[in-house]
Amino acid sequence: MTKHIARVLAAVLLSIWAYGAHAGDVIRSFNADILVREDGVLDVTETIKVNADGTDIQHGIYRDFPQYVTTPGGTRYKVSFEILSVTRNGEDEPWEATDTDLGTKFTSVIRFSSFRPSTTPTRSAI
Repeated sequence: MTKHIARVLAAVLLSIWAYGAHAGDVIRSFNADILVREDGVLDVTETIKVNADGTDIQHGIYRDFPQYVTTPGGTRYKVSFEILSVTRNGEDEPWEATDTDLGTKFTSVIRFSSFRPSTTPTRSAI
């Protein structure tokens, strides 16, 4: 009986370990470096480290930026931004920006055929 319980326990632990080893796409870290310039302009660099095999992230990484801001006094105004570059592991990455009713949707397109499973891609948007 003890051997049977040990075998069942070993099978359960092996299953849990195997599931964790193939858990799919995971964002490992997200970092935003923000510089406020003297003229009030913000320079923002976002860096995302992703383990990606195409399981969950299939169409890219999306970021939504609001185009309208409302002040505490109720004044609503439009803000603008400019994407300077998008890179993956230091190489230029294709991207697109689309205006929506709520703001601008920024999409960094992922080409999973170019990923190597042993690497952790690092993406930066400036």
